[in-house]
Amino acid sequence: MAEEIGSIERNQTWELTDLPERHKTIGVKWIYKTKLKENGAVDKFKARLVAKGYKQEFGIDYQEVFAPVARMDTIRLVIALAAQNSWPIYQLDVKSAFLHGNLQEQEVLDRFQMKNCSSVTKPVDKGVKLVKDPGGRSVDSKLYMEHPKELHLQTAKRILRYLCGTTDFGLFYKKGDQTDLAGFTDSDYAGDLDDRKSTSGFVFMLRSGAISWSSKK
Repeated sequence: MAEEIGSIERNQTWELTDLPERHKTIGVKWIYKTKLKENGAVDKFKARLVAKGYKQEFGIDYQEVFAPVARMDTIRLVIALAAQNSWPIYQLDVKSAFLHGNLQEQEVLDRFQMKNCSSVTKPVDKGVKLVKDPGGRSVDSKLYMEHPKELHLQTAKRILRYLCGTTDFGLFYKKGDQTDLAGFTDSDYAGDLDDRKSTSGFVFMLRSGAISWSSKK
């Protein structure tokens, strides 16, 4: 809690002021979370001070958003604009920044017994569609999947093989004369063979690189 308050004060997140007449405050509350290691042992305790958004009133401050962290879409947009306009970029609150965490890729590969796997150029073969496969051979349910079958395990392993060969891939935002924002969207029709739901996706690109994308049922 002391570290959270100290970080807020150092970054000048707010400034104290007198409450205007006929206005009410929106309170704050502490959110506590215990972060665990892969083996279940306690890694660290986290505390975040957040606003009580449910106290907002429609027509007054209902459209105000109080978010503890920035969306990655927003971060990519700022970086793209900075590259476009040659703006300097400064990063604050490094200690709690997600991008500075230690990623445990090797632990995932070990768990799937793929320490020395060969890479592939595509995460999934064209035309492949996954199904629940109730008659398929069951595999270890601890592999971050729900009721997995052999078909699902092999598909997950192929994705990991693709990730192993693309660890140096990234987004490149460059300076240009124009700032063109383009959006693309598409969806299949009843593509899920189990529930016949459709999957839709989109990507937005600012000049030279993608800034926002999604694919979901």
